[in-house]
Amino acid sequence: ELDAEKAALEEAKKAYAEGEEKPEVYRTANGRTFRNVPKFEAKMKALQENVDNHQRNIELLQKELDALR
Repeated sequence: ELDAEKAALEEAKKAYAEGEEKPEVYRTANGRTFRNVPKFEAKMKALQENVDNHQRNIELLQKELDALR
């Protein structure tokens, strides 16, 4: 379970890094492109929460394993 959570954390970190590289944009009717900052911030917040959840799960699993020793 711990190994699976560590792998999930690595995937979450990878998704976060990819999210940073791809800003959210929108195009107007005349073809101009603008950044959609609120959408980007919401996306990055969700990705960060995913990373944080996996890190927290790893810490909890490690505490459980340490208590068994």
